[in-house]
Amino acid sequence: MSLPVLIVGGTPQQRRNQVDLKPNPDLLVLETETTIGITAVRTLEKFLQRRPYARPLKTAVIDDADRLTLPAQQALLKTLEEPPAHSQIILLAESQETLIPTVVPRCLVRRLPEITPVPGRISPPTAADAVSPEAAREFITSQLRYLQYELRQHPETVNVKQIKALNLALSALKFNVNPKLTLEVLSLSY
Repeated sequence: MSLPVLIVGGTPQQRRNQVDLKPNPDLLVLETETTIGITAVRTLEKFLQRRPYARPLKTAVIDDADRLTLPAQQALLKTLEEPPAHSQIILLAESQETLIPTVVPRCLVRRLPEITPVPGRISPPTAADAVSPEAAREFITSQLRYLQYELRQHPETVNVKQIKALNLALSALKFNVNPKLTLEVLSLSY
């Protein structure tokens, strides 16, 4: 029996990256666009009662656990307190304050670092920041606008190499270079 884990903080993608979500018969991921109700919690409980098939543990992941309804959270309490011996429960939430106070003490809480931009510095992009050419272009353009603003306000603090690297990345996207690769190469110039 392993203690349920509550992962909070960071971005939704960073929280998901903390868990192995590769499809397998011993993994159940509860995710939804709206709310997660009692029916989903009952499905999770039935799933965890069965013995693992291919892995040592049955793993249930509740993505966006802050979308659990109040009755669903209350229904989940007993399972969190006494999970089956061959199971692991992982809750992913933006903040532990979005859950009822009785859920949090039943879990091992892992806090991811909050991403806060440092004034005057550009944080290096990651592949998760842009998966499409449009999103990568938007990211690079916003960084260029910021640097141009900083150049007008404080010309002595702006790194011209960063502006050149951003312009080079923007032109690479115009020639249909993979956006993830473009951002990874860009991050090496910081």
